[in-house]
Amino acid sequence: MLNIVTPSRLRHNLIEDTLGTVEFSLAAVADATPLAGLFAVFFDEAGYKDRAIVFSRDKAEAWLQRVIVNASCPHIIARDRETGMLVGVTSYSLDDSFCVDPVAVLHTLYVVPGHRRSAIGRVLVGLATEMAKGDGAVAFHAPLASGMGEMKTLVNLFRRAGFDEIGTIMGRKL
Repeated sequence: MLNIVTPSRLRHNLIEDTLGTVEFSLAAVADATPLAGLFAVFFDEAGYKDRAIVFSRDKAEAWLQRVIVNASCPHIIARDRETGMLVGVTSYSLDDSFCVDPVAVLHTLYVVPGHRRSAIGRVLVGLATEMAKGDGAVAFHAPLASGMGEMKTLVNLFRRAGFDEIGTIMGRKL
């Protein structure tokens, strides 16, 4: 009898492998410094410099400390179990400016290049959507504004997670 591996079984195996090598948790204040370093790498990759946006590690770290302490923008981190290094992060905030129940809005989703063929991104999106639901959110919006070459993969990741395109983000250098 042939042992046929289905696409769903391959995805399951990928997630199992990821969970075995990567630890997922909420960021603590002590994670602000390494997270700021991760954000610096993301900024370099994302092409923000082309739009005159200059990264400030000090401001990023201060902001991260503030939102982690206030729990206003939860950051879910992925840490390599072997090295202890951060290999991914996602975060969101709740917006109820114009609605009865809050909407979760993606702030960040980033996985370091060496781990992009794993299921880290998929797990981070799943954890963020479940956590936002637990926070009372009735919807999750993921504005994807990146000049990264992986943008197509990112869009596909969100589509597979049940997201639909509902708009466009536009920007320009001033």
